[in-house]
Formats: sequence, structure tokens, C-alpha cells
Amino acid sequence: MDWGLVTLAVVVFHVCLSLFLARMVILSLRLELDELDSQISQAIKAIIEGGLGDFEPPNPIQQAIAELLKTRMLGDGGPEAVQILRGDDGKFSQ
Repeated sequence: MDWGLVTLAVVVFHVCLSLFLARMVILSLRLELDELDSQISQAIKAIIEGGLGDFEPPNPIQQAIAELLKTRMLGDGGPEAVQILRGDDGKFSQ
């Protein structure tokens, strides 16, 4: 028995099997991606048609913090800058 011929037959069988399995994986991926695309488009359509629904109202503490931040950013009601003067001798004066 010629082992070279047997090895060649096994290698050819392995290559053919690998190509067949790769083709099956590609076909399976295409089908799954088409199904995923369909599901995503249906979900987007449902969101657009139905809206996002009701939101939970903000917490009163969150509202208070938001108002505080807003007033700080706009500068309304914040402390005024104090100007510190120096005398001729280099010491701070009032």
C-alpha cells in the first residue's frame, strides 16, 4: 500500500470538507444577518410609530441640584468677587 497516495486522498478530502463547511457557515451567517436586519428594522419602525413611551418624572432632589447648577453656571445670585488691595509697603489692606 502506498502511503503517499493515502495521505493525498486524506488531504484532498480534508480540503473539500473544509470548503463545504466554510460555505455552510457563510450561508448560515447570511441568513442570520438577514433575520437580524429584519428584526432591527421592525424595532426601529415600532419606536418611530409608537414613540418612546412615558418617562419617569425627575426626582425633586435632582430638580433642586439642576437648578443649583443652572444658577451657578449663569452667574445669577453667586457671590461677588472681592478685590484685595495692597498698600505701598506690600501688605494687604482693607
